[in-house]
Amino acid sequence: MDNNSKIDDPCCFVTVLMPSAAKRERFHLIKRAVNSIRKSSSNQVKIIVVANGNSCDKNVVDWLQLQSDITYVYDQLPSLANAVLIARKLVDTPYFSTLDDDDEYLEGATDIKLNALHEVSDADMIVTNGYHNKNKYDIIMYRNYREASNDPLKYLFKFNWLNSGNALYKTDRISIDYFEDHFLNIEWTWLAYKIALAKKKILFLDRTTFRYYDTPMSASKTVAYMESHMRLYERMLLLNPPQDIATLIRERMSMDWHCRSDRALQAGQYGEALTCHLRSLFLPGGLRFLLYSRRLIPFWPKKKPLNQGGDES
Repeated sequence: MDNNSKIDDPCCFVTVLMPSAAKRERFHLIKRAVNSIRKSSSNQVKIIVVANGNSCDKNVVDWLQLQSDITYVYDQLPSLANAVLIARKLVDTPYFSTLDDDDEYLEGATDIKLNALHEVSDADMIVTNGYHNKNKYDIIMYRNYREASNDPLKYLFKFNWLNSGNALYKTDRISIDYFEDHFLNIEWTWLAYKIALAKKKILFLDRTTFRYYDTPMSASKTVAYMESHMRLYERMLLLNPPQDIATLIRERMSMDWHCRSDRALQAGQYGEALTCHLRSLFLPGGLRFLLYSRRLIPFWPKKKPLNQGGDES
């Protein structure tokens, strides 16, 4: 791991961690992300960029290393979660946040989060609302956001209230440990789960502070991403959550097995489809898929896959 440290300003309160593959085709996005960090606060903000993998472009790297407010680090392992961990270990300010290199903060975002967090001294972190930009249109990402503050752990199974651009953490409250045991493809849901399970006090602020850009090659659109959820649920259960949360997790597992069955059926893999279907039935909430059994009868007419608008019966 190579480290090119620049800033040593005792007046800095916030460090922003930005993992990046530093690819040539994302150069303009990286510049946009960095500039948005600078505009997010009226004070100096430290930026740690961890370039990772073997596709880093020399021009991108040279530009990053020339920036006086950026600490540039390189790690050979192509992993977003591991890059965030490396950056987290370098934090020496009272607060830190994260940002993907293709997203951006809105102007004043860091100051908004910092000021709100100062007003609630016993809060460990703050999360905010933001925009989901799809086809150049902004859509509010979260509806009824403040309701999640009533029970962050339970609401995590309604929507993931944590993402790479919406949080500001107190460094001494959200320790390195939370980032060490990361989970591929679903790292923010896993992080949110561990933080909520530990009963950290999370401040929910329903103000827009970031813009998340939808991309065609997003990891969330891949089969690998969809199939990684089962492993996530299994790891969640290993942490011995409260009984009501464990039931919610098992209901999610039932749905996951059902979706796997549907994908297998569409691929003509009837044995796999039947196995997954039976697994779905014997978990909490599984009886809702009972009528689906008829679709596993040979020559029963096929319907569209679930992820293309088909029903579950």
